Amino acid sequence: MGKITFARVDSRLIHGQIVTKWAKSSGANTIYIIDDAVRSDDFSMDIYMASGKRYGFQVKVYSIAEALAAWEVNQFGADKVFALFKTVATAIKCLELGLPLPCLNLGGTPKRQAAEFFIKNVALTETELEQLRQLSAEKDIKIYAQTVPEAAKKSI
Repeated sequence: MGKITFARVDSRLIHGQIVTKWAKSSGANTIYIIDDAVRSDDFSMDIYMASGKRYGFQVKVYSIAEALAAWEVNQFGADKVFALFKTVATAIKCLELGLPLPCLNLGGTPKRQAAEFFIKNVALTETELEQLRQLSAEKDIKIYAQTVPEAAKKSI
């Protein structure tokens, strides 16, 4: 039976810090990108899968529905999973639908309309912040912002 070792929101998905710091320290052997838009873009999927492979990680790309179905079937098989979401909205949806995340780390999320910086490089809307706080309480999950492992964590 597999397990999710760590979960992070990072709009850049796979990049240097993900493969050299976050995923390595999580004990994962596989990175799951869970994002409907990336799953429907073959070119992006190929790039992300190749990027992870160079650092010794298998990369799988799932839509939200596919990720939930894979969990339901066999709890991700033998994979030790680093779950990676491009948006806060996708992570929230997965939590709401029952994907058992051990924690949720909020990383690079860009400034956009109605979003304010919670910490440097992590912008959230008031709605996202409220939804995250509610899910943290309901699911008893630690949700925090932290840009790099060496930085301090700021709980939501």
